Amino acid sequence: MIKDYSNKDHVKAIISNVKFGEIQPDSELSHIAYDIEVAINGLHQQGMLDELDLEIVNCINSGMSNVSTAKEVGRDESTIRSRVNKICRRISMYYES
Repeated sequence: MIKDYSNKDHVKAIISNVKFGEIQPDSELSHIAYDIEVAINGLHQQGMLDELDLEIVNCINSGMSNVSTAKEVGRDESTIRSRVNKICRRISMYYES
């Protein structure tokens, strides 16, 4: 199966709905989550995502809403929405190259 992560809306849906963690050989979703984690780690190492971005991703991936995430990280909800969009755009660009 060929995976295409170039659509930022698909990336956002993956982060929101597919939990990161151990790869399960018979679960395609765990492989998809792994691919997104690889991009996140690569972007962080390149300085394209900061610690706040990682914390936001972890909150969203654990099932928290944007409002709850905003309270958790001490930012407003519009900042969370904006940063999630930026993170997803950068992940999609990571896989375009």
